[in-house]
Amino acid sequence: MTTRPMSAAMEAALEADIVYPVYFFEIGFAADTLRLWTGFGDFTWDAKTWSGVGWILGMSETEETAETRATSFTIGTPANAALISACLGNFRKNRPVTIWQGLKDATGALLADPIVIASGLTDLSEIDTDPAAPKIRISCETRIADLERARVRRYTHEDHQIDHPGDMFFQYAAQVDAVLTWGKGQ
Repeated sequence: MTTRPMSAAMEAALEADIVYPVYFFEIGFAADTLRLWTGFGDFTWDAKTWSGVGWILGMSETEETAETRATSFTIGTPANAALISACLGNFRKNRPVTIWQGLKDATGALLADPIVIASGLTDLSEIDTDPAAPKIRISCETRIADLERARVRRYTHEDHQIDHPGDMFFQYAAQVDAVLTWGKGQ
């Protein structure tokens, strides 16, 4: 099992008599970034405003491994009109997701800078439209999952420009009309 480095301030905060865990969720969408936290109302931390939805329905376990393989995790939150609109109109695959865990005291102040407990990329958004308790689940993958995706590349001028802008090596490749015989010819 691996352990995450913890600041001296966070270690000291854990020694307090009463502490409350708090989580911050930053989820990238097409047009903007959604920032949620597990408390009520708006909260400012890291020069950003985090919207308090009151509670997060759940987060699956985040797994860390010593081997090179992709893992995934899921975030569940109650649905409201703004979140449903964001998921329907702005959700895109492979947008950044980061989750921090921090500690607050009885007055509601952060005791130390929160630490990152999970990060990855968005994969899938599901909306449960149960009228009694609508929910949204966002599935995420660790960035290592990107290594497992096949890369589709072509010998075209446009594809060549991705790696070598301005190089004109393949500029006439689309105009070539040749039949090449490989091996024994007739």
